[in-house]
Amino acid sequence: MRTVGTKRKKPIWMSFKALKAVRKKRQCTLYKKYKDVHQPAYTQANKKARLMIKKARKEFEKKLAKDIEAVRKSFFAYARSKCKSKAKVGLIEDSEGKLQGDSRIKAKLLNDFFHLYSPKRTIMIFLY
Repeated sequence: MRTVGTKRKKPIWMSFKALKAVRKKRQCTLYKKYKDVHQPAYTQANKKARLMIKKARKEFEKKLAKDIEAVRKSFFAYARSKCKSKAKVGLIEDSEGKLQGDSRIKAKLLNDFFHLYSPKRTIMIFLY
C-alpha cells in the first residue's frame, strides 16, 4: 500500500549548509570520545549548527516576505504553521435552544444562517 505523504528530511526553511552542520553535530555525539558535551569538537559543532540554523531561518523568512506578491499561498501557509493554536468553532445553539457539538450539525446550522443573509449565492461548508 502506498502512502500519500512523505516525511521531509529537513524543515522547509533549513538550507543544506545548516543541515550539514546539524548532521556534523549529531555525528560528534555518536563518537564515544565526544560524549562529554564540554569537548572542543562538540562545542564547536554545536555553535556552528546553531548559527547556521538561525541564519537559514532568517534568510528563508526574508525571501518569503520579499516575494509575498508572487507566493502568497506559501507565505500564509508558513505563517499558519507558526501558530500555536488553531481556531475552532465552539458549540452552536439551534432553533430549539439546544447546544450542538456535532460537526455536521454545526455545518448545517451555519449554512442555514448564512443562507438567510446571502440569498443570491449558496454558501457551502465542506467537512473533511
